[in-house]
Formats: sequence, structure tokens, C-alpha cells
Amino acid sequence: MRAAQIGRMTHAHIEAHEDHLVIQLDRMNSVGALRRNLVVPYSTIVDAAVGDPKWPTLLGQRRVTTFVPGVRALGAFTEWSGRRRFLDIGRDTRSALKLRLDGHPEFDEVEVDATDAESAVAEIGRHRADALQRPPVLE
Repeated sequence: MRAAQIGRMTHAHIEAHEDHLVIQLDRMNSVGALRRNLVVPYSTIVDAAVGDPKWPTLLGQRRVTTFVPGVRALGAFTEWSGRRRFLDIGRDTRSALKLRLDGHPEFDEVEVDATDAESAVAEIGRHRADALQRPPVLE
């Protein structure tokens, strides 16, 4: 299966595969996030958008990977409410690719710093539309 690179992100890049996205972190960020990449099946994406990053609150987290308020939020964050987020945003982040997920085994939301987030959203929309047009397989 051949992957199509959507665009370079400031801290990560996204590869679009037939049935999933792969968000790959660079070496330095993979150390802070304690992971090299994040796989997101299109079937778990409820909404994809581009917008201002939503920073976690200092006291609202019970599990944090790398967090310096207003400077860097990187890795897995679990809020006291139970919402699970993966963040890769920094002080210079002006627009973030925001994914709202349902049924993903690890996360409910993903926000990553993206230089070409609009292309990523378009690619996600194209793959989601393809998946919706295919009839379900009945066994």
C-alpha cells in the first residue's frame, strides 16, 4: 500500500493510507511524547477541522506526557472528565489540525501543529466520503 504525504507539519507529518492516517513525530518530539507515531483509522474520525489550538489547563489533567503551560503540550493527556487527548502544539502554533474521534482505542481528540492542515482535512474528507460510498459487506 502506497502512502501519500499530505504535507510537512512543523513538528510532525501526516501520511494518508487507504483506511487510516499516520501522524509521525520527528525524533525530538517522539522522545517527549513517548511514541514515534499515531495511527488514526478514518472510521474513527467524527470531525476534522483547522483552528486555534486548545491548550490544556494546568490542573485539569491527570496524566500528562510533556507539558509546559503556554510553551509546549506534547503527548497523551487525560482530563479528569475522562476525555483522552493527543497534543503536539507549541507556543508558535497558529493553526492546528483538530480531529474529534469516536471508537479510537487510545484517544477522543487529536490536535497537532500543521503547516498545511487544510490539505489534511481535504484528504480526510475524501477518504471518509469513499468509505461512506462503499456498501457494507454482509457476512
